[in-house]
Amino acid sequence: MSLGNHFLEVVLSNANPRIAGTGNQIVFYNTETSTYNTITVASVTVQSDRNAKKDIAPVTRALSTVMQLKPVTFDWKNPNQGIRDVKTGTVAKSIGFIAQDVETVLPELVFTDSVGHKLMNYTGIIPILTKSIQELTTQVNALKKEVALLKKIKDKKNANKQ
Repeated sequence: MSLGNHFLEVVLSNANPRIAGTGNQIVFYNTETSTYNTITVASVTVQSDRNAKKDIAPVTRALSTVMQLKPVTFDWKNPNQGIRDVKTGTVAKSIGFIAQDVETVLPELVFTDSVGHKLMNYTGIIPILTKSIQELTTQVNALKKEVALLKKIKDKKNANKQ
């Protein structure tokens, strides 16, 4: 289907099924309920090849960034949003972030759509969380060394007393 400069192409082939569009995103939006649709898949892959990237720099100060994030639980205002239990029909409690809060800490992970809704790249949080775990591990290892040294000094003092 083609509409001037706008098109949506759905290719259903065994070799290479795909959905293509003219923009850099495909949005699954239910115009009847004015909600974004839930997409359920077995896995998601994201292009991450070094050859497709430039200006590569390590993530820094991740732990301090994570400490500014505010994870929340919530219910959707619109009953058509959220993940619905197939057996009971109830909508599960959701866990996530408020995009406006994340935008103050990691603005590169938050986008605003054409009607003003805030959208968040949840996958983008993973490198920040990974780096913060690495930072914590470094701190824990330093503390372990310090405890071992203090224990050694204490043992030496106790041995000298005897």
